[in-house]
Amino acid sequence: MKKLLISDYDGTFNKTNKLVKMSENIDSVKDFMSNGNIFALASARSFISLKSQIQRYNIPYNYLICNNGGIVYDENDNVIFLHPTLNSVILKTIKYISKRKIFKSIIFKDYYGNVTTDLDKVYDIICVIDTNNIERLEEIKEELNYLCSTPFFHILIFNESIDKTDGIDVIISKEGIHDDDTYTVGNDFFDINMLTRYNGYRMHNSNPALYKPSIKKVPSVRKLVRSIEKQ
Repeated sequence: MKKLLISDYDGTFNKTNKLVKMSENIDSVKDFMSNGNIFALASARSFISLKSQIQRYNIPYNYLICNNGGIVYDENDNVIFLHPTLNSVILKTIKYISKRKIFKSIIFKDYYGNVTTDLDKVYDIICVIDTNNIERLEEIKEELNYLCSTPFFHILIFNESIDKTDGIDVIISKEGIHDDDTYTVGNDFFDINMLTRYNGYRMHNSNPALYKPSIKKVPSVRKLVRSIEKQ
């Protein structure tokens, strides 16, 4: 029976320490795919950002889920699913930020992660906030309920509300794979829905929000692949 494995990238697939090497994850995924199974990377990164990592480390994949589930690419990097930001949301955001002088810069990006000035192609609006206004983050989150923030980098990323599971559902439907044969692994809060909905695994030292009885613990993607193939 064909199986599907979806791995978060940062802090999960690319995790490297004394016990874990990303090269071992890559080799295990190659074997997993050669046995007729499906592998996908799921990330909050844009296509360009994730693809640069893939090319650097020669990571194999059948699908890429980018922008936290907003866009799915096949193995030939064709877009097979796109959840565009609604024009009303874009206009609302532009109107909002134009009234507040707290942002250092504003960048518009399309669904391939390219900077654009064409509002019809905007998928992400990235606003770099002045560090003197960091305390305004919570206020902004309350006013813009579609906000996804990365406060450690003092960046606000405005997206339509969407989740990695949306992208996973597209792959499951396309490949005809049952939920019981779908496995997910991650390490952070944005992975929680895909870990609880499918056969979910969390990395050691992951976000405490993932410490749930239904989410098993695994030291590496390589170990998880071995476990799946034994089932």
